[in-house]
Amino acid sequence: MPITPKGYTDKDAVEAYMLITIDSSFDTQVDEWIAAAEEIIDGETNREFQVFDTETDEATDRLYDGDGSQTLYIGPATEVVSVKLDPDGAAIDADQFFVYPANTLPKTKIKLPYLTFPEGAQNIVVNAKYGAETMKAEIKFAATVLVAGIINFAWNSGSNVRSMTMGRYSVTYKTDEQKEDLLKVQDILDRNKRYTF
Repeated sequence: MPITPKGYTDKDAVEAYMLITIDSSFDTQVDEWIAAAEEIIDGETNREFQVFDTETDEATDRLYDGDGSQTLYIGPATEVVSVKLDPDGAAIDADQFFVYPANTLPKTKIKLPYLTFPEGAQNIVVNAKYGAETMKAEIKFAATVLVAGIINFAWNSGSNVRSMTMGRYSVTYKTDEQKEDLLKVQDILDRNKRYTF
């Protein structure tokens, strides 16, 4: 069964970066390489980057832990539809919560001005359109560079091919420019890392 990438990058971006044309007979393989790059990014950042498709995607429920405070951080969303303070209860009225940031996307925080999020494990239900309107440019760049590194490894031709390790993965570069881009990728992943305590 073919792998469907999440959309961090695409074949056109990889071709443009590498200044090559990849034959269409390799499309399935390219999708697998893109999916591998997405796994590297998700693993290195401890998060998932998602674009919300307004044509096909619907709001979904996610569970969060309440901590007794008035603030709850959520996965990036384009819209928060409803909030339940009890999985089996009714949603609170829309005028009982505020979503932040107020004037930009994605939304990442919910604040209750009159209530608190009750303490508990997976006791808060947030129904939202999770994802961003567009993929972050730096994440697309990172995915594109990683796919190019995977392709270079697959080709592995010439004596100037060298590898470097990123976390538990190895990627290959052929030029000093590609090496510099891989170092930029590591910086991008470090900046976007989500820490859990």
